[in-house]
Amino acid sequence: MPPHLDPITTLPQLYKAIQSLRRKDDGHIYITDAAPLIAAVGVHHDFALALWHSGGTSGDVAHREIAVRIADPALADEALLESWVAELDEWGLTDSFTGYVVKYTRWAEDKAFEWADRAALYQRRAGFATIAQMAWTRRYPAADDMFIRFLPLILRHAPDSRLHVKKAVNWALRDIGKRNALLCAHAIETAKKLQSSPDKTARWVGTHRCGEFIKAEIL
Repeated sequence: MPPHLDPITTLPQLYKAIQSLRRKDDGHIYITDAAPLIAAVGVHHDFALALWHSGGTSGDVAHREIAVRIADPALADEALLESWVAELDEWGLTDSFTGYVVKYTRWAEDKAFEWADRAALYQRRAGFATIAQMAWTRRYPAADDMFIRFLPLILRHAPDSRLHVKKAVNWALRDIGKRNALLCAHAIETAKKLQSSPDKTARWVGTHRCGEFIKAEIL
């Protein structure tokens, strides 16, 4: 892929450009290679909708990887969020969906709570990934109280031993703790509760990389 592309203004142009992208063994694209294509398209919600649909029918995961990066969060209504989250089938796309789309919508907080409590693997990951994405974005316009309200969710689902869930739960805890001093104190309290849990996965969530928000010897 050349470093710059002319503007892409039609779907056939877009499909052709995606087909030319270098692929990994599992069919996924290298996002660094796709950056010029994404820049050439810009924010284009209609193209995003078409790519999401074609990614489901054709099985080409690249279509959906591009879709979440060109979708317009201002045009993403609650029905779209629910439709897309229900079709998530791998962790990378889940994290991109939450990071590029969900966290910028007015439903982000509500969906984080709802999805984290769902049993479906990637919907639960989407809930915790949304929390982590909001916490990680330092200028994200949210009060500390919102993040404090997420901590009981972390306690409740920390025992979920599924790899892509437990990593997302831990990610959410870590980035809440790194956001500011007040949230760090609440995250430490949560981490200590998890470390004393009889559940092995919960203890892992309360320990893994938690030194990112507090010195290990204090924990």
